[in-house]
Amino acid sequence: MQSRSQKAEITNTSGAPVLSGRATRKFITDLFIAGEHYSFATMDEVVDAIFESNGLITTVHECEAPSICNDVTEAVAWAFAEALDHSEPLSDWQRDYIEQTIGLDAARAFPMEAA
Repeated sequence: MQSRSQKAEITNTSGAPVLSGRATRKFITDLFIAGEHYSFATMDEVVDAIFESNGLITTVHECEAPSICNDVTEAVAWAFAEALDHSEPLSDWQRDYIEQTIGLDAARAFPMEAA
């Protein structure tokens, strides 16, 4: 199974990072544990968290302010797909994640396991 070497550092939504007195951009996910949606500072951290959670993160919103959020799920899924080794077959959860977020054609770009 493929994995990324860098572990994602998770912060919950009640602990928004602040630099120079203003809130920074963050990526809020549908990963909901202990009553909190988890957020990340960078898209790379979200991709790492997808590897760590075996695809449990299925929706990602990029937020710059409490009421300004954009759905970036597809962009994150493409970043995830690009981080994979394209010479190796996908695991079941990786194939499912790619098929569900960016489609069958994207999943078919990877080799299939021999039957």
